[in-house]
Amino acid sequence: MPPQTPRTMKSEEPEVLHCPGNYVKIELRNFDLLVCDLIRVISNRSIINLGELLFKSNTPYDYTVPLTQEEIAARGIPIFDYAIGRELIQRGFKLKVIIDDAIKSYSPVDGAKAIFTTYLMLMVRAKPLVQDEEKLPAFITGYLGLNKTNKEIEEMVSFNPIGQLEHHWIKSINVNSLPEPVQNKIRSGIAGSRCMNVFSKYPITRDIEPQLRDLVTSIITVVESGPYFEQHPFFTSEVFKGLSLSKNLSNLILDVYTQEEIYNMVKNKSLFKYPVYDSKSTDYKKWGSSFKESFVTKVIP
Repeated sequence: MPPQTPRTMKSEEPEVLHCPGNYVKIELRNFDLLVCDLIRVISNRSIINLGELLFKSNTPYDYTVPLTQEEIAARGIPIFDYAIGRELIQRGFKLKVIIDDAIKSYSPVDGAKAIFTTYLMLMVRAKPLVQDEEKLPAFITGYLGLNKTNKEIEEMVSFNPIGQLEHHWIKSINVNSLPEPVQNKIRSGIAGSRCMNVFSKYPITRDIEPQLRDLVTSIITVVESGPYFEQHPFFTSEVFKGLSLSKNLSNLILDVYTQEEIYNMVKNKSLFKYPVYDSKSTDYKKWGSSFKESFVTKVIP
């Protein structure tokens, strides 16, 4: 069956991923947006072939009936795959279900931690999981106490290439409901905010053009009143579609700071690396004070 047009779905499933202590509760109905992302990608970009999606468990399950959090974990079903499979079945799709008794069960608590990790990774790095030998951010491992390998985390989240989706569902999470340390982490920097934060942290000591000075002032306004979802690569303002905001800001950094100041930013980890000038990314020269007007949706209202 060909992909169907995405629509807003209201899940009737009562399951909630209950995390111990101060961990966030993530209702599975939020994953309706993940499914819409999936179908939209299939329809518009053909990156993911629906027929290639795999739905695995260690015991027979046909996705026609809802499972409790404990039952999902006992069957070793990755939580994203469960949510996607349930929704697609209700939309009339046929799933490729594989029963493999080698698939390990996991604890519901670890499953909740894995989803929490995915959410935070998407918020601060714009990708759901770490790759290969890459390490999880220290905040995540320290806060959650998640002593699992990258592969073990991945197998609790999905067997499918969810990194190719845009994950608009993260916008449905009420950040105000999260514990204060998590709010502070998100407030200190979401994906796409690093280059902007530089201008708030480091005063400009050299003479620069008035238009660039106005732009820097506008960027500082965004940083100090944000973060905003429009800073995140998934939610870029229409004004900046079709160009690289990060490359434009990197060029601006090269324009307004000295070489020594930039090396200091790298040393302090305010920047990942020394910027390389991109001759195609010069739109920033005409943004000026209007830059801040493209950032309207606060992550933490």
